[in-house]
Amino acid sequence: MTKRIEFSQHALLKIEILESRGVIISTDLISETIRNPSKVEASGEGKFICQQRLNGLVLRVVYQEYPDQILAKQQGIPTP
Repeated sequence: MTKRIEFSQHALLKIEILESRGVIISTDLISETIRNPSKVEASGEGKFICQQRLNGLVLRVVYQEYPDQILAKQQGIPTP
């Protein structure tokens, strides 16, 4: 069974902030990054950071896994 992916208020706000700066990241893209990342790192406190390359940039997503769901907490594209 595949766990459903939920988005924290902070994650949804971050999507809006990135969009206001011309960076469009959909919840589908974030979900795809969580499900099929190119890299995953443990971040402590049960959190993980996964990433995926996008047109020369890197999308990083912080999430926490629970028994019945995955909660996306934050995402962004680091600046060089």
